[in-house]
Amino acid sequence: MLFPPRMAMVFLSVLFSIACSSTAGTDVTQPTADTAETLTVDGAVEEVLLGADCKSVADCDSTTDCTIKAACVDGECIYEHATLGTVCDEGCYQGFCDGYGECGALQEIECPETDGNLCTTPSCDTETGECGETLIADGLLPYASSECFEGAICLDGEQDNSQAVPTELALECETMTAGLEAFGCVSEYVCVGGVDGCKAVPRPDGVQCWTDDGG
Repeated sequence: MLFPPRMAMVFLSVLFSIACSSTAGTDVTQPTADTAETLTVDGAVEEVLLGADCKSVADCDSTTDCTIKAACVDGECIYEHATLGTVCDEGCYQGFCDGYGECGALQEIECPETDGNLCTTPSCDTETGECGETLIADGLLPYASSECFEGAICLDGEQDNSQAVPTELALECETMTAGLEAFGCVSEYVCVGGVDGCKAVPRPDGVQCWTDDGG
C-alpha cells in the first residue's frame, strides 16, 4: 500500500516512538552479579561470574582462628566457623569465638617470666603473637624489685649489684653462709628471694665432707 509522502513520514515517526518506548528505562549494558560471561585469555576460554566474591577457594580468606574452613560455591565464599566459646588469638590478645567467625572478648596476653633474669622483661611480639624476653637497656632498673638488693641496675643484660645495698634477707643469707662448716656439703647460701629466700648452693659431687654436717 502506498502512502502520500506526508502520511508516510507520520507513520514512520509513530513506529520509531513505539520502539523507543518499549526499551525506555532498561539498561541492557549493566550485567548483574549472577550474569555469566565467557572470557578468552591467551586462547583459553573461561566462564566467570561477574561481581562474584571468588573463582576458587584461594580467593576466600580463612586465616582466622574462628574459621575452620572455606569453600567457593557459585562465586560466593562460604565459611564454616568455630563454635561459640572456642579460644582464639589475635596478635597479643586472646578471646573467644562468637560462632560467626569473629574473635571477641579480647584481653591482652600476660607473658610469663621464663629465664629468671630481672634484666629481661617478658613481652609479646605483636607480629607473631608469641611471648619472649626483651633486654632492658643498661643503666635502667630491673623490671621487678629485688628482695635481695636495693639500687641494682641492669648492665649487659644482667643485674649489676656493685652499687647496690643488700637487704635484710641478703644479710641473713650471708650470716647463714658464715655459719657453715668448712667441710660441709653446702658451699654457701645465696639470696634469691621468693619462696626460697636463701638458696643453698651444694658442693660438687665427690668433694670430701663431714658426715655429721647438717647442710
